[in-house]
Amino acid sequence: MLEQHARGVIRSQPFKPRGLLVIGMTRSDRLSALIGLPSALQVQNEMLDALESGLRPNDRYAVATAEEVWVWLDDAPNESICRLAAHAIRERLDGIYDCQLDDGSLVRVRVDIVVGGTFNLHIGTASSDLLQGIGHLLAAAAAATDRIAIIASTGASGEALRANLEALLREALDSNELEIHYQPIISLSDMRCSGLEALVRWPQRAGSPSVSAPTIVSTCENAGMIEDLTRFVLNTAMRHLAEWTSTGLTPDVSINLSALSLSNSTFPMLIEEICDIWGISPTRLCFELTEGSIARNNRATLEFMHQIRGQGCRLSIDDFGTGYSSFAYLRQFPVDELKIDKSFMQDISGPNPDARIVKVLVEIAHAFGLTAVGEGVENASALAHLIDIGCDSVQGWHFSKAMPNEDVAIWLREFNSRPWPAQRQLRMA
Repeated sequence: MLEQHARGVIRSQPFKPRGLLVIGMTRSDRLSALIGLPSALQVQNEMLDALESGLRPNDRYAVATAEEVWVWLDDAPNESICRLAAHAIRERLDGIYDCQLDDGSLVRVRVDIVVGGTFNLHIGTASSDLLQGIGHLLAAAAAATDRIAIIASTGASGEALRANLEALLREALDSNELEIHYQPIISLSDMRCSGLEALVRWPQRAGSPSVSAPTIVSTCENAGMIEDLTRFVLNTAMRHLAEWTSTGLTPDVSINLSALSLSNSTFPMLIEEICDIWGISPTRLCFELTEGSIARNNRATLEFMHQIRGQGCRLSIDDFGTGYSSFAYLRQFPVDELKIDKSFMQDISGPNPDARIVKVLVEIAHAFGLTAVGEGVENASALAHLIDIGCDSVQGWHFSKAMPNEDVAIWLREFNSRPWPAQRQLRMA
């Protein structure tokens, strides 16, 4: 049961909700820390005012947690209606909010909304099944290009839905339906593309909802398929790298590793095997690990990382700044770079908390002799700020979205052939 709140309590009226939207306030975890709880509540109340004014008469909402709001749609029989409502909510709530601090000063904070949703819900759906599916919806939305993910409900339990997704994903892996797309990583020292991040994609049949990369990974982890997925990504990326190399292109490739891979003693042998097959040096590989994954099992993780580094591969900590307050592991673990999480990059060109946080994170990376990479760079002002504070590399839509393999070679040749003056204009445009 949801807790009773002063605002947004779901009333016991005789309507049948057919759609559920879960709104994730992706910045609320840092709002309280940066501006204090009272000011954070100011932001939340302003957002709830905007949400309430945009709902239809029979729609209802409830504050589930400090970071999560549920919206029941009275009439959402299909994906189109549910997605339309999700888009309207995201547009209404996204933005910059003014807060007054305890000392009377004003600060501006940006809040980015993710919306996960499902439709065709049955009244008899167990609350436990709904709760189990909430995290799945939010994870899918957080990774989606437009920060919206709508997944149909068949009326079955959450367990049945997961089992169905697992079966479809296993079939996709077996039939080689998955694809790898690549997002360029740009070195700020010379404005050239120095590497590519490999990102898994699952092309869907017409009319089927998209499935995000985090959902693919978490489903494979839960179903015992993560080794199969990792082998597929590594083998496919090395095949593509061999194709580019044969044409004179020599980018490095970064691959994300699941936390479960850290306990796989055969993984170093897999790297050696696949690199030998495609004639690729392991020095052109960078494996990305999250803060959480390397902090769970220090001894096993440390041994794993030393093995990977011993083969010549580089190691990166992904989403840096979002997980752990202690940086002691930066001394302990053999890492090469820190990737600053994209959630810090939305509004860093002015005097605001995120600009200060990013500067500190870059300084931390350099203090430990590591490379700092800024993720999620979407505009010229963010890029200019990262250049000013000494960030080493960046990636984001300002340069390119993730692209299929067949587009990479053309993009690389065109981008890296630009003369330095043109690159400077691009950088500061």
